[in-house]
Amino acid sequence: MTTTQPPGPTYRDELAISHHFVEVLEQRLAGRDQLRRTNVHPLDWCLLGVLGPVKPEPAALELEVEQPEGQEAANGANGQPTATAPAKKAGGKAPQAAGGSGVEDEDVAAKPVDKAEEFEATRRPPSALGFEILAEPDDDGVVELVVDASFCLFTKHLPSWKEQTEVLGSGSGASEGLPVAEVVQRWPLAVEGIRFQLRATGERSQDDKGAVQGIVDEALQKALGRDDAGRKWHPRPKVDDPAYLKDEQAFGPFLASLRAMYPLELWQILAKLEVRVWPRADGKLRIGCYLRNATPATGVGYQDAYLVVGDAAVKATLIRGALRPIEILPVPQDYQFDRRVWAVGHNTSVRVSPDHQRLETHALATHEQLRIITRNVPPAKFLDLAKDPLATLGKIYAAMGDYATDWQTRVIDANTLELDAIELKECVKDLAGFRNEMERFATGAAALIADPRLLRAFTAMNTVFSRLAVDYESWHLFQLVFIVTQMPALAIRENIRSGEYPKGTPRSWSDILDWGDVLWFRTGGGKTEAYLGLTCCAILYDRLRDKKQGVTAWLRFPLRMLSVQQLQRAMLMVWEAEKERKTLLGDQASASDAIRLGYFVGSTTTPNSLSEEDLTQKYATAQSREPMRVVPDCPACGGKGTVTVEVDNKAMSFKHVCSTCKAELPLDVSDDEVYRHLPALMLGTIDKMASVGQQIKYGVLWGGAKWRCPTHGYGFGEYCFVFGCKADKKKRTKVVPHDPAPALHIQDELHLLQEELGAFAGHYETLVRYCEKALSTLPSKVIAATATIEGFEHQVRHVYGVKYTRRFPGRGYDRLTSFYAEPATDTEGQPKTARIFVAFRSASLHQADAAAFCTEILQTEIDWLVHNPHLALAFLKDAQTPDDVHRLMVFYTTSLNYVGTLMGGTRVTQELEKVADKTRPETHREMTVEYHSSRSTGAAVADLVHRVQTPPQWSDAAFLDAVVATAMISHGVDLERFNLMVMDGIPAETAEYIQASSRSGRKHVGMVVVVLPAFSIRATSIYHRFLEYHEHLERMVSPVPVNRFAKYAARRTLPGIVMGLVYGRHAAETGNQKLKERHTADAMLQTMGPAVLDELRGAYSLGQGVYDKNLELGLDQTLAEQLAIVEGSIRTSQEKNLRDAIRPTPMRSLRDVEVGVPFWPDVDYTVLQVVKKVKD
Repeated sequence: MTTTQPPGPTYRDELAISHHFVEVLEQRLAGRDQLRRTNVHPLDWCLLGVLGPVKPEPAALELEVEQPEGQEAANGANGQPTATAPAKKAGGKAPQAAGGSGVEDEDVAAKPVDKAEEFEATRRPPSALGFEILAEPDDDGVVELVVDASFCLFTKHLPSWKEQTEVLGSGSGASEGLPVAEVVQRWPLAVEGIRFQLRATGERSQDDKGAVQGIVDEALQKALGRDDAGRKWHPRPKVDDPAYLKDEQAFGPFLASLRAMYPLELWQILAKLEVRVWPRADGKLRIGCYLRNATPATGVGYQDAYLVVGDAAVKATLIRGALRPIEILPVPQDYQFDRRVWAVGHNTSVRVSPDHQRLETHALATHEQLRIITRNVPPAKFLDLAKDPLATLGKIYAAMGDYATDWQTRVIDANTLELDAIELKECVKDLAGFRNEMERFATGAAALIADPRLLRAFTAMNTVFSRLAVDYESWHLFQLVFIVTQMPALAIRENIRSGEYPKGTPRSWSDILDWGDVLWFRTGGGKTEAYLGLTCCAILYDRLRDKKQGVTAWLRFPLRMLSVQQLQRAMLMVWEAEKERKTLLGDQASASDAIRLGYFVGSTTTPNSLSEEDLTQKYATAQSREPMRVVPDCPACGGKGTVTVEVDNKAMSFKHVCSTCKAELPLDVSDDEVYRHLPALMLGTIDKMASVGQQIKYGVLWGGAKWRCPTHGYGFGEYCFVFGCKADKKKRTKVVPHDPAPALHIQDELHLLQEELGAFAGHYETLVRYCEKALSTLPSKVIAATATIEGFEHQVRHVYGVKYTRRFPGRGYDRLTSFYAEPATDTEGQPKTARIFVAFRSASLHQADAAAFCTEILQTEIDWLVHNPHLALAFLKDAQTPDDVHRLMVFYTTSLNYVGTLMGGTRVTQELEKVADKTRPETHREMTVEYHSSRSTGAAVADLVHRVQTPPQWSDAAFLDAVVATAMISHGVDLERFNLMVMDGIPAETAEYIQASSRSGRKHVGMVVVVLPAFSIRATSIYHRFLEYHEHLERMVSPVPVNRFAKYAARRTLPGIVMGLVYGRHAAETGNQKLKERHTADAMLQTMGPAVLDELRGAYSLGQGVYDKNLELGLDQTLAEQLAIVEGSIRTSQEKNLRDAIRPTPMRSLRDVEVGVPFWPDVDYTVLQVVKKVKD
């Protein structure tokens, strides 16, 4: 009997609970949840819309540099000029505005700042809050605004008996001997309907004619007139007699004695609404509308805390005149984006109504980001493609044609989007890009038809993925189209360069390897599956075309530690692909290698080399082998965390065995194993590229092996790759590799290859490409994947040395919709929200502390809802029972704190641990917090992923409530339960902000809380233009800076590149292991003479028609000079090994920036001259 799985939460409920969390967060941050608190600082109670008192003698108010309408705003501009405006009591008659206040404030006006300046000089709460707009007067020359304002004040009071006894807990003796508790009361106030009539020829400044001041004075008089009004004392008197705390009757006389003994503490708060006007030459008015705290500061922090105005907000309605854009965003003009900014916040965010008539400030800025999903029409089902691939491809090609035709006739010919001439030209260019994708898709289909082996591999790949699929049965369109467009890059390796598709239409792809293809799609869209699908097809094609061993694909990541999930996905694909290899080859399967996965990373994660001593001593225990357990889940039986690592002393390798089903995983985790087993798929970090200048075995990856040891695997040269191997050399099997170079080089997270890392990586990338061409005739196909890219053409050419670059997929004629993607919609056809961005600034709390406080608020509310599901049912839309609520809460009970620094992570973790019990008022356990960073082991991260994916019961002490993580969480971690996220700042790079924030809302509606630094000019600019920044988020990504022609970069990489040529080309080609010895390498270099420089130029991709000749000339000179130094150091050294002799020292890692300074022996003059040149 089959059981029906209960339905998951609905989108409407996910959105409702996300909105609820936003509301709770706002209530708590603004301090609206209570009217009285004990022993609390007002600035700790209210964190939103706080206006502090002003310093004496404020500076004159000035606008920042005015921009004519239609011009772009400066990058990082601070909160814009200021002004001030009027108000009225709620429900009362609106007073008329008074003119000429003449009040000015340095906090209200932001002077122009240098773009490079990052932080403001002041570190105190601002004293004004509001917005700035540009308005065009009506026919009478008038702009009229009706303004409302709301805010709160704080006053000090004597405690009640209950408040005093609850200082440290319940009971009459709890606070005996403590000072008298100080009670703070919050007074919410509002004024409405203040009218301002503004003219170009009228007063430049108007205020509210005392409306705000009137309600402020009234509230303070009311507070000071109460019996419990605060008294002026220092220090506070103590409750030193326990009899006073017996009951209310006993406590009353004690309070009366205090009132008689100490005078009232009196103070005044000055506040107003103010509007300022700056007429422009074109007749428009630039208007600033502000709520100001004009109270002079005392300079005493504790006293000034009660002079603040909190939870301030301003609303305005434009009655006369018309709103005009005040700024144009500093991004390129694009017909798909609206760059206009209709209002700029000042110390707050601001929202404008769609009709441009109403404005509201929001100290808690919010923006709802739409969910973009992939299109699947026509469907690309795995099983259909496995049975009759050309039929499905034909339907997709026809659909692409229909889309292009509609674009041409409706959008361009009929101009339904009403584009101007320039915009229409851009739209035509976009259509040409899509048609080019059609042609490349057709070329891929032609390649499949041209080689039946490739078509078999393609169908087999679809069979593999039909088995891997769990909740889906087809490719996303962009995934399949991308895979098909790469088929020519595989066919050309068998010298198949042309074909037909559709029949009678010739296609050619002779230059396919000269192109660097960038796979771009939004985070979480399925890029990993796309390139894993391509890799699977390439591996199976290799086996079908008689490439019996060797590397097919090399996947590289820029980070030191790869995601456990990425490894797990790759292993699942490899496991199923191996099954399919056996099916495809039948009786011939034993003639070729099984498909394996190689984990090729630095020694900080897994070992570079293995020795008998290592396996018998260093890795003798299960605990010592734990770092090698990089794939914890079994691909055979699906067991979670069941894979263990054992030692195979005879084969000198690690075995990864499932403790449940006993299956052995085809996995190599040490460099030695990778060299000896040549796994079909290598997955590792970009750092390992530098090893080509350190390890003579490295060239086997693209040059292939010469023989196979019966015990330890592949090798070349005289000796086995395992030191001390006792196997009979006569039993070695000769190997003649077929096309040994990998077919694919795939770089994930391309945007992280920038600056020095990008330049260094580029030099090693082109070295490898040069060696591949020398040893295997053809280089690998270069593919890069990213979710955030700008200026990719320059980056790809500088990193990979390819002639041409292109991005896939291109865009459609609408920024949200294309042939491959569209906005997700609800049952009513409205766009769905993916995640809600929420941001605020706190002038009183450190960013880390504020981030921890936000998590505390959210976790406390989670605990309340888990134990009171009936309260959630009141605001949810579809949930009917407590079980429905609990199924929803599963996706919102583990929060994620993203931190920008290791120190910040420690601070956030410590703050959360302090309140671990406070957040669980309904649960008899503490909140569980874990901190993960780049220092976390792979096993620890694997355990984290497992526990987040499969949580225990809420009441279980092992339940993981909050995860604190650095940027290591930003890439490759895909967990659908991370939907409540708090960031302790906004990353310096927008690309990182996109990557990090996309950890939330992967499948369910998420919320991202961003604590903006209070004094960062960039963060201030984002805060003031919060909506516009997030609408243009992907366009705010900075171009990646990479310059392979930097002289410093070439000087740093050249020693390693020279060794890479010796090892990666000549040793790999000849099998001569003695080239690792200095005298043998030196003899070869001297014999080659000028040819060494020619090879070096090839390794740096010079003279290939890729780069400008003038740029190449400068690098040519640097290479010649540095080569002379390197060859001189080799020739005059007394060292035996080449890598010990060469100077400067070759890089061991691409992050090895500094050149080591060696101590040299006192030898002859020639050597000293070489040393001098090296040091110079």
